[in-house]
Amino acid sequence: MDTISDRHHRCLFGWVHVSTTIRLILAYFVVFNVGLGLLGLPWFSIYIGLFGLLLCFFTCFHVYKKNDRMMFPFYLYVLFTIFYLLFLGGYFFFVNIFHKEMVKEALGDHSDSISFIWHFADIVLIMVHAWALSVVSKCRKYFRWVAEGGQKGEQSVVSICVCAVERTY
Repeated sequence: MDTISDRHHRCLFGWVHVSTTIRLILAYFVVFNVGLGLLGLPWFSIYIGLFGLLLCFFTCFHVYKKNDRMMFPFYLYVLFTIFYLLFLGGYFFFVNIFHKEMVKEALGDHSDSISFIWHFADIVLIMVHAWALSVVSKCRKYFRWVAEGGQKGEQSVVSICVCAVERTY
């Protein structure tokens, strides 16, 4: 039965509970970090990807335990990836403007369309990571609520409505 406080711990327009959504986000970040390590980006991307993988596995354990304090490093990592993606977008933009001939040599005749796809993908990734940051924050609040005993003392919506109706008669 749906409780009043449960509505505050939902994502995706109220369809999915935050504990399910955080598991999907962790799976996404595992794929993201593997891709970050395999792409031909600057050399430090490999280390960022490896650190992210270790942090995802660390966070998976604490999601299972519903520990809100140990989710904070993952929150900071998601925030860091937003700034990293902003840096990459700025770097690609700078190179495409001031080193146009080098980009044409590297990407061929379709350098403009490939560059547009890279910029568009970067913007989409920044938006996804900003959404993931809000979900991680909401999940931390939910785990804190559970740790404080929020589920034990809750009444269902139906029982509250029945009590309110009984008081009016």
